[in-house]
Amino acid sequence: MNCKPERVSRVFRKSVRGGLYQEMVETRRKDLAARHVVRGALVSMVGSLGSRLLGFVALAILARLLLPHDFGIVATAMIFIGLCRTLMNRQFHLALIRLPEVEQSHYDTACTLTLIWGLVTCVGLFLSAGLLARVMGIPEIAPVLQVMSLALLAEGVAS
Repeated sequence: MNCKPERVSRVFRKSVRGGLYQEMVETRRKDLAARHVVRGALVSMVGSLGSRLLGFVALAILARLLLPHDFGIVATAMIFIGLCRTLMNRQFHLALIRLPEVEQSHYDTACTLTLIWGLVTCVGLFLSAGLLARVMGIPEIAPVLQVMSLALLAEGVAS
């Protein structure tokens, strides 16, 4: 048997440098990536669930504090705010994900477009609040919509 330590060591290093070591590293990298994806999905799910839960609690508190007529006004205004949020949901960050290389100017552009879109949505709802109040036949909704439209601007700035 020709098992000299030098030869075994050279053969082992050669096989490790070759495919075996690279395969082990690649497997480890894939495992870490999978863990990061799962962790990110869980964090996103918990955040979304928490946001929904806070919204429900806020709605329950409003229902207890306001008279039924006033709660109806706020609920109607929330419908319009929800529609505006849907219109405002331009997902510029998805365009950034698709780019092969992202530069600072891309981030700046996405941020600016989100801010502009939030401002346009806010001003649009603010100016159309009177018209929406007349169409709905609820004159009290106009000032509520105007105040709530400022939240749309805040969401645009926060993005």
